[in-house]
Amino acid sequence: MLFILILFSLFRSLRGSPLEPFADPADFPSLDSRDTNIHFGQRGVSDIITSCFTTILACTWSALHLDVPLNNSNWFQQFWYRVRCSLSILFAPEVTVAIALWQRHRAKEIAQEYNDFIASKNKKSETESTSDPEASTNLMETETTAPQSVPHWTSTHGFFVLMGGFVLCENGKPSRILRMKSKALEIFDFDDMMEGDESALRYCDLMKLLQNEIIDPPKFISKEDILDRSKSDDISKAFVVIQTTYFIFQCITRWAYGLDVTELEVFTLGSALINGFTYWVWWNKPQGVGRPIFLEAKGPLREEEEEAPENSDSVSDANSDLNHPLRTMIMALLKADEIRSSAKIIVVCGLAFALVHLIPGWFLIFPSGAEKWLWRVSAIILMVEPFLVSICLSLLFFELYYGARIFFVATVLFFPFYLYGSRILLILSLISLRSLPDGAFQSIEWTTYIPHF
Repeated sequence: MLFILILFSLFRSLRGSPLEPFADPADFPSLDSRDTNIHFGQRGVSDIITSCFTTILACTWSALHLDVPLNNSNWFQQFWYRVRCSLSILFAPEVTVAIALWQRHRAKEIAQEYNDFIASKNKKSETESTSDPEASTNLMETETTAPQSVPHWTSTHGFFVLMGGFVLCENGKPSRILRMKSKALEIFDFDDMMEGDESALRYCDLMKLLQNEIIDPPKFISKEDILDRSKSDDISKAFVVIQTTYFIFQCITRWAYGLDVTELEVFTLGSALINGFTYWVWWNKPQGVGRPIFLEAKGPLREEEEEAPENSDSVSDANSDLNHPLRTMIMALLKADEIRSSAKIIVVCGLAFALVHLIPGWFLIFPSGAEKWLWRVSAIILMVEPFLVSICLSLLFFELYYGARIFFVATVLFFPFYLYGSRILLILSLISLRSLPDGAFQSIEWTTYIPHF
């Protein structure tokens, strides 16, 4: 994908050789009657479409951080899943922001819990072993062949768990996902599982397997080892950031010079702002990982009949976070300060996305009056949803019973109108290219010397 973007940057500025001048200047055709100031050049509809398409592609397709694909999925299924996720980011960027913030918060929690319950426990046991003379002698005999250090996890490890990066194996073959009930194992119900690899370990399963010593802690899996599996690096991420930053800078510069900005550029600007923030939130998340890390079980896995106690103090119970993501997010809003601040960020991002379309909507030149008012109404709909979410979140902080129901009504029932509003804006952006004002075809020459696609 990065190669395609580079090709765009190389060939988009190609121009034909100039024609020989006519003998009589009066015979030279007047291609454009607009004033050609020395600071301005000319651009066509193809230049506008190419710039917007490249930015949208960088903000959606290249910025996606998807889960580890299914073992039995082919390339077309993976491609189609990526297309559906790209469309979701395009039409509902605030939802992507919510998912990204929740994943970042959960990844930090996973890393902290693992370090507290697994890595610290292992380090403590090593310290006790070295304090015992007899154990120290045995340790010296085996330290050259079996190092026992367990590295601490980072948020990258937490992201890797959330995206299905660890798979449980039995006798070298991927096993079905297992859920722990106290010290017993229970075959997981696939109908209740989110889309992902059947054998991918959820964090609750991983922690239970580690606590009951069914598998060994994942040793020698550092942050660098996980990022090495990623298809993205800092250079490719820098290209996405440069293109997005350039496009935002170009739109601001055009407004400063009094040049017209097209509806398609305004729509792309809103997507670039929100998705740029999402890309920053996912900066430490691996991207494009095609194969998981396999964890071998120490012994045969079997289903037990033992039930978990009602008041279990384990790290995770049968009602895990990932089984009920909406309920988990609502409950977390009441007890996690970081999630509360994340909710405020989501509302701010939603308002920013709506205002980027609403404010220019009063100054853009539309082909017809109906398109003008349809654009403004759609932008207002985009702005109403974040206000409803902020009000419902405030109710959640005071009364969960009624607040959760109001939250459901305001978000879920109003969400289709929100989706239709964003789609209408995209359609209006495309059909407005048929009749652009003269100022939209003028370009600022010095901005073309800035590296961009």
